[in-house]
Amino acid sequence: MPYIPREFIQQLADGADILAVVGAGVSLKKRGANYVGLCPFHSEKTPSFNVSPQKGFFYCFGCGASGSALDFIVRQNGGDFVAGVESLAAMQGLQVPREGKDGEAPEYPGVGEVLRAAVRHWRANLGKSEKARAYLQKRGMQAQTAKEFLFGYAEDSFDDLTGALKSYGAKTLVEAGVVREKEGRIYDYFRGRIMFPVFDRRGKVCGFAGRALSEEEPAKYLNSPESRRFAKRHLLYASRGIAAAAREKGRVFIAEGYLDVARLWQEGFAESAATMGTAATAPQMRAALRMANKVIFAFDGDKAGRQAAARALEGLLPALRDGDSAHFLFLPDGEDPDSYIAKNGADAFAKLADGAAPLGDFIEGHLWRNVKDGDEGRISAVLAAGQKLIRMLSPERAPYLRALLEKRISERANLSREVFQKAMKREQSRPRRSPDAAGKQFYKMQPQNKLYILLCCLQAQPQLREVLRESPPPLPGDDAAAVAAAAAVLHRLRREEENGESGGGNDITVTEILREEGFDSLSAQIASGARRRFAKGADADAEFNSIIAALRREHEKRVGASKKEWLDKMSSDGFPPQPPPSKMGGGNDAGVGLRVGVDAGGYAFPRWSVGTRG
Repeated sequence: MPYIPREFIQQLADGADILAVVGAGVSLKKRGANYVGLCPFHSEKTPSFNVSPQKGFFYCFGCGASGSALDFIVRQNGGDFVAGVESLAAMQGLQVPREGKDGEAPEYPGVGEVLRAAVRHWRANLGKSEKARAYLQKRGMQAQTAKEFLFGYAEDSFDDLTGALKSYGAKTLVEAGVVREKEGRIYDYFRGRIMFPVFDRRGKVCGFAGRALSEEEPAKYLNSPESRRFAKRHLLYASRGIAAAAREKGRVFIAEGYLDVARLWQEGFAESAATMGTAATAPQMRAALRMANKVIFAFDGDKAGRQAAARALEGLLPALRDGDSAHFLFLPDGEDPDSYIAKNGADAFAKLADGAAPLGDFIEGHLWRNVKDGDEGRISAVLAAGQKLIRMLSPERAPYLRALLEKRISERANLSREVFQKAMKREQSRPRRSPDAAGKQFYKMQPQNKLYILLCCLQAQPQLREVLRESPPPLPGDDAAAVAAAAAVLHRLRREEENGESGGGNDITVTEILREEGFDSLSAQIASGARRRFAKGADADAEFNSIIAALRREHEKRVGASKKEWLDKMSSDGFPPQPPPSKMGGGNDAGVGLRVGVDAGGYAFPRWSVGTRG
């Protein structure tokens, strides 16, 4: 019997605009940050039905009905889950795929078999490669561990896997993410790497992570390209086998590396998983907390480790419910779980885990790490940062945890909780600027908009971002919101390059960037648009190059031929584009730099500066 893939259901729920979904059948009025109306699920005369666009959540104080946009649609369909999924998919212009005996649409036939065949091929390679086995032995990996996690090895060759699996056809291999295509030729995507198969919760192979044998490689880890099967933000490495151990131990260890997880399993900590080369996300944390209501993060104790812990809060806090707990374990500088256990043993690690800092202790230490008593300026900034963290917690699912953190943060600052709460309410109710009249949250681009097409191309083909890092395109000035969204994406790509965070498959997706910058609806629109536009093998590279050329032509036409004309234009346009070097008249002595700043309302806008490059 065919079934609907869980990945599609999750993506469908994530992409839903709850205000549009609920508003289609319920008359809503804005009240503060939320919207209210008469509950459609019970009879009432006074509105008790609330919708929170920011949290993507509805709740009725009258009958207790609550949930996401998908939950709302399912209730409307009398509890018929399949009918609810089909209705929500129709609202987003998507076709519901089915998997099972009738096929694996919408993937190319054979993708699942290609992934399984790649596991077998790389496992065989590992058995034949002394270099790869020596690397794993040096890292302390036992043969049973390699067998349990199905470690493999991708030869340092452009055609090893391509030749072995050529019978499946080029399109299927590309769709599976194990090869790449360029100028009509295909080549192995993973080369010279220890291979870690990644499974979903049903135990199906959905992608791979590859670890370079040399520490000198620019990208130490490389993940499979993003796809319907392989969506990093929804996956936990090793999650398929830890549920029983997590329930037994009542906890889940969250590590940063794949070998960390393997080492922990090998030493008796089978309740261990890892994020997929990115900061922890809310879907990952929800998956972990479904297995056990306690998560323990294991981080390096240096500056980078503490920064990673701070980033993990953004994924952790929205997933927490009252009764859940989170702890933070910081290892000595330069150590990760793998290296620490190798030097000190499993018992020493267990003692560190027992002393891991609870969530409140970590947040307090994080907020006050550089604050001295009596420094009102820094203390006020700490309070603002604390409010931001508290707002990440769900008021419906974690009201007591919110109250405890409010009390702790206000008392640490010698401020009454009442004053702290009043300031927090004023901040929440303060009207925010937005790049367009409808507001950033609900902004949507027209499908023919050049920047919309550009973002869709980047979402479908992440490797195209390398072109933008080298030469960012000029941005048109006729749609401020579109420019703000595109500028946010370009800024993040530039920041990844400068910080050395870029790494092929490890890169954050365009939709994730847009979501983090507050363009929630646009994020869903780009994800859906990229799937529709390039689902049937359309050439994203050609369309991308066409858009870049069109943006440059439009820019040159608008700016004019002289530096004076460009400067005059800049003084009148709200978001002027970057001129090509030939128009500057000063070679490398003058330039335009793109920055994305945050205004008082918390929204990011592009700011352009003209000056000299030192």
